Amino acid sequence: MLLTMGLIRAAAFLSLALLCINVAVASIDAATPLVVKGRVYCDVCASGYFTKSSSYIEGAQVAVECTSKDGIPTLSTQGKTDSDGVFEITLHGDHENELCAARLVHSPSESCNVLTDRAVAPVHLIRNAGLAVNVITTGPFSYKPQEPVSACRSELLELTELPEGYYGSPSPTYKPSPEYKPSPSPSPEYKPSPSPSPEYKPSPSPS
Repeated sequence: MLLTMGLIRAAAFLSLALLCINVAVASIDAATPLVVKGRVYCDVCASGYFTKSSSYIEGAQVAVECTSKDGIPTLSTQGKTDSDGVFEITLHGDHENELCAARLVHSPSESCNVLTDRAVAPVHLIRNAGLAVNVITTGPFSYKPQEPVSACRSELLELTELPEGYYGSPSPTYKPSPEYKPSPSPSPEYKPSPSPSPEYKPSPSPS
């Protein structure tokens, strides 16, 4: 009986302790600002992904913007990338039920400032239950040069086939080998089999 009562008290104490921990974590989450983190690079070869010729852009401006479901702007905050192309934008307030996105605003690079299809990405500003995880990762984002760089040709040829005239010079034309047609062999000369000569049989002499 005493053992049973002890187990009941221990279970009740553990439940109370877990409840207190959950309340404390929830209050920390609600008060902790969210951080949107990502990276910006120069897609030198306009390949759509980071290659060995790509480089990170320092000082690129990135914005995080939110609107309500009715399309009313509710948030617009900007940040800049560091020497590794990384940006971290701190956000305050509750934007869980809003439509938010991170987008590129400006590139300080004169040689790499054309937007690619990696210029905008949705961001879900949701605070996780349990342990406070306030960093939300997005991207990566990229700019590209005004014109393709000829040095990328050999790099991209290893990965994909380039369209005709992509770098100003025509792509090599593939000429298939001529079809092999064997010479017809002569038909064998027809030689009819000799017909046998009729056997001579003398007529019988009259009796």
